[in-house]
Amino acid sequence: MAKFKPENNSFRTKEAIRLLLNLLSNIREHVDDSDAFAAPAQLLDNEAVKRWYDAEIPLKTRREVDRGQRGRDTVCFQDCTSELLRCLWCEKAVRPALLRLLRSLKVPARKGADPCGRRFAEFCDLMRFDETERDVLLVCYLVWADLLAWPTCESRNRASPQRVEAIAMFADRSLPEVRAALAPTAPLRRYGCIDSDFDFVGEIAAYLDGLSKEPLASRLYRRDAEKPLPWAWFGRTAEKHGAILRRLLAPGRGPANVLLYGAPGTGKTSFARALAAETGRECWFVAQNPDDERRARAASTRFGALRACDGRVDPDRGLIVVDEADDLLADGDKGTLNAALDALKTPTVWICNASPRRMDESNRRRFDYSIRFDALTDAQRAGIWRNQIERAGLAKILPADAPEAWSARWPTSAGGIAGVLRNVSRLRPAAKDAPALVESLMAPHCELMGLREADDRMLPAKDYSLEGLALTSSVPLPRIVEAVRAFRAELEAPEAERGVDRPRLNLLLSGPPGTGKTEFVKHLGSEIGAKVVVKQGSDLISCFVGSTEQNIAAAFREAENENAILFLDEVDGLLRSRGLSQHSWEVTQVNELLQQMENFRGILVCATNHSDNLDPATVRRFTFKVAFDYLKDEGKALFFERFFGLPLAARDRVELVSIPDLAPGDFRTVRQGLRYLGGAADAAAILRALREESDAKRDREAGRSRRIGF
Repeated sequence: MAKFKPENNSFRTKEAIRLLLNLLSNIREHVDDSDAFAAPAQLLDNEAVKRWYDAEIPLKTRREVDRGQRGRDTVCFQDCTSELLRCLWCEKAVRPALLRLLRSLKVPARKGADPCGRRFAEFCDLMRFDETERDVLLVCYLVWADLLAWPTCESRNRASPQRVEAIAMFADRSLPEVRAALAPTAPLRRYGCIDSDFDFVGEIAAYLDGLSKEPLASRLYRRDAEKPLPWAWFGRTAEKHGAILRRLLAPGRGPANVLLYGAPGTGKTSFARALAAETGRECWFVAQNPDDERRARAASTRFGALRACDGRVDPDRGLIVVDEADDLLADGDKGTLNAALDALKTPTVWICNASPRRMDESNRRRFDYSIRFDALTDAQRAGIWRNQIERAGLAKILPADAPEAWSARWPTSAGGIAGVLRNVSRLRPAAKDAPALVESLMAPHCELMGLREADDRMLPAKDYSLEGLALTSSVPLPRIVEAVRAFRAELEAPEAERGVDRPRLNLLLSGPPGTGKTEFVKHLGSEIGAKVVVKQGSDLISCFVGSTEQNIAAAFREAENENAILFLDEVDGLLRSRGLSQHSWEVTQVNELLQQMENFRGILVCATNHSDNLDPATVRRFTFKVAFDYLKDEGKALFFERFFGLPLAARDRVELVSIPDLAPGDFRTVRQGLRYLGGAADAAAILRALREESDAKRDREAGRSRRIGF
């Protein structure tokens, strides 16, 4: 009898011997790799094989083997056991007896628990593999673990027909069955267990081999235990989409795929949690595999996790969430995604930051509902501050009005807020030091993330007044301010109380630089209590095709969500006359702006120094057109006295009136310069500085109009 050696993993050894016997029963060729006999070599040593050979193989056969051709396949009892067994298999006369030996091997039970068999069965059960898929996976797993080897050199070629034949012989299945199990759309490959070369994907090996004690299900998906935000916290988003989502996710309605997309840090994950609570469903998150650097393989593994979760969750009670799904939706294989979307039985929320345009059209049309998440409004951000302050237990040491102030000051995400408050909680400051600590932590975070801290640049100057401005408009500026108030009131009124026209209020401010256009916008925002969202042409124009139009649409959405004034400064580059366009994208960006102006439920203010270059169709859409000009004589005197607090003598007044092309901005520039020089300045010095500003301005204008001749 053969002497058995101790064994480390009884399941793997037992299954490897079973599959090896299948191979040896089906193969008609030699076996080239000694690793094919690695499993029985764990149970036998050379001495035991020698005793068996002498006892079971007839003397005549042994003599024929000894007289056989001397070569690499020569039976040598000094070789390692696996090589010795391979060489014995190459002797046809020895094969029947060798098969009997291998069938007689009994794998001793391992001392203590052997988790591999239980875990492999659990994995196959989770993935709902049939018997063929189970054995195909087992073959690839044991080859990966060096307990089996491909029988011939040809079958070692990746994804070769010979490898498929070898798997069929190991599994004792027909070729059509194995080809079907290895197909790209079949579960083994679709869910990341075997790659395109038919190699085992090793991400689950740590679990199967008992190196990880974490339950397999928790490595694939988990029930969410985090407390959701109140549904009402999501405001307009909840109001707009809540009714139809509740109907889609009602019990008995079947599966539904919901897509949440948009800028990162805008509350998509929190919305998914709140949606589960709002519809009375348990929230389940599919694992993200954050440590896997092979993106395609990680995506395949996540599809497998999604399928496993879908098979375990009650379709009428659960809601699956696939967070950070960009690799699956925008960068993954569209066929795999389509198959997953069509096969799911449980309602599923997909969350990504990528633009839907990166997704294939066949993928997009399979979503039953979608919601775009724009940048957080100040009100939403304030809600996050309050919620996170409460969760971190910091309400007693932070001012009650801090969330509103900080939300307006720092345009950060929910993750940024949570991170800062988590560190504040760890550092345990005194109440008097806590607000300063928040500022100390938030400032470098915003710098790291490229976020610009809000300031007071859009607040009007303390001495600002509409009086004295030189305007060309049939409606005075104070009346325009009142018209804006009336417009906002109409927007808030019930539909039946509105006028026959769609509410729209667009202002065009034109005129030379420094004549008061921007200051009027600041004044307007202050008067009606509205935030001013400022966008320069450089903020919106992009070198990528279609991106300018997307930026324009995003700017209008941001202002509408904030209930703010949208101020497009230096709008010349965006509204250039289409008759002067030389490129198609110049036309499309004007068309996009026209469409947004028509549908905008807010106040749009555009400023330009060159109104003659604007597209006529856009000019027609402005409700009020105000042209700012250089100051008249009365305006010059008024601004002189307001800015410098000095009375004008008759002689000084004559000098001031004689200075051409003065704008309010010139008075501010001169006042700032004299202040920094120090000392008291008399009227003569002020007038001299004003004339220098005027001369410099006229020189610049002359330089722009001068042509070079040859």
